[in-house]
Parts: sequence; structure tokens; C-alpha cells
Amino acid sequence: GGDVSALVTDIADELAAFLELQGGEGADGARLLPLLHLGRAHAVLLHLVEPDAHGPGGGCHPSAVLFPAILAEAEPIHASGRAVLDAWIVGYEVMAELVSRERGSLNATNWHPTGFICTVAGAAAVSHLLGHSADLTQRAMSIAASFGGGITANYGTQTKALHAGRAASSSLQAVKFAQ
Repeated sequence: GGDVSALVTDIADELAAFLELQGGEGADGARLLPLLHLGRAHAVLLHLVEPDAHGPGGGCHPSAVLFPAILAEAEPIHASGRAVLDAWIVGYEVMAELVSRERGSLNATNWHPTGFICTVAGAAAVSHLLGHSADLTQRAMSIAASFGGGITANYGTQTKALHAGRAASSSLQAVKFAQ
């Protein structure tokens, strides 16, 4: 409804103002954002509408993390739509596997699954997109596991969307560190 649209618009404006300070300028005068900020911004905005909240994991929002992380890397390498979708599928499968190994619900223990599980899934997806070896992908996923975070106490606040933003940027950062 209108309340959600106004909230998303307000947050988008605040995010744009923050990112304006973070970016650089391209040769043509266009504003450029570092990939980590671009992935984070898109994930925050996407998570505000909580896409695919009821997939494997119940509290994971894979598209809010996977697409922003993948697209941040896909554009510079001119990846095809097929490559983007293949990477998303890899990330989704990793997320589903991690959820299936959970002994209980992260939500029940006050942890937001998106901030933990999707960080690792995002690293797998981006590594796949970039054609990394199994060893490099494993390193990226291990690094990403150290970056996860998010608590359920933030549910119902704008901070919850930051969990997805941080997961997307952490996915990208983990892949960079692994290289």
C-alpha cells in the first residue's frame, strides 16, 4: 500500500544521499559506486518488500541477497542472463542445503537467517558467476561464514533490511578476499 511505498521511497532517498558520499566519478562524469556499496544498497531496498520469505528456511530471503550480489558482479563482466540465473540457482541450492542442516530454527534462537545463511549462499553464487574453482569457492564461503549477522530483535524496524544489505556486501567481500 501507500505506507510501504512511502517508506521505501524515504529509505531510498536516505540511502542515495549516503551512497553519494561513498562513490567516485567515472570518465563520463557519471557517479560510480563500489560494488560492495551497490550490492548493499540494492539488497536493503529489495529486502524492504521481503521477497520469497517462505522458501526453504522460512526466514531467509534469498532473492534479497542473491540478486543484488550477483548483479553487482554481473554488470562489469557483461554476464549473460543465463549466467546470472545459473548463479542464483547455485546460491539458492546452497541456502537450501544449509537450512536443511539446521538443528532448529535460527529465528527461534533470535538470529535472522538472512544475515547468516544467505551470506554464505551469496558467496557461492558470486563465485559460480565468476567461474571460480571449487577450492576458491570453498574459501569464499568459509570467509562469508565469518561475516554473517543479524538478530530478530530488529524485526519490525528498518534495521532488519540492513541484514540483507550486509549479507550481499559480505558475499562480495568474501569472494574478493578469497581471490
